[in-house]
Amino acid sequence: MSDVLSLSAVAAAALQPTFTFLYGRLDALLNRHEGRDVADELTTSELPSTLVGTVALPLVANGQRLDEHASQLRMARTVLTRYQHDPALVVPDDSMLTDVLGQLRVALEEIYSHRFTFTGESRERSGPLVVQRIDNVSGNVTGMQAGAAIVTGKVDQEFKTVSSGSTVIGMSAPVIGGEA
Repeated sequence: MSDVLSLSAVAAAALQPTFTFLYGRLDALLNRHEGRDVADELTTSELPSTLVGTVALPLVANGQRLDEHASQLRMARTVLTRYQHDPALVVPDDSMLTDVLGQLRVALEEIYSHRFTFTGESRERSGPLVVQRIDNVSGNVTGMQAGAAIVTGKVDQEFKTVSSGSTVIGMSAPVIGGEA
């Protein structure tokens, strides 16, 4: 199921907090990118109850990916600002809204290396997400490493050539899949 169609499955009651979360991340990233505000700290209390799974805080934006997605984010803000100003417009049967939110979510997941799944969706739960596509590995590559337990997360790695003596690690933590 595509992310856009998946977001249209979010129940009406869950769509407003989902919108608020995605728009908040969009606004924080663009403010940072445009030099207005570098603070992008998100607290546990600011996470909507509609998020399913685990959100590993702090969310850390990848600056290069933010640069790559900046024009797409500005376009999304242009479309979504009217919904931000009039929350009554945030309804599940608005296909333009769910399309733009779905595209925004894909961009945010790439920028934050984190999957965001909401109540009512049939997709993997929220959690750290690492996608690596590397032609040649000469040295060490680690997809995800944590000093504490990794409760949930996904690493997707593809390498064409791994040089002799190199090390590739998908996920490393004292406990993987246990309790944090």
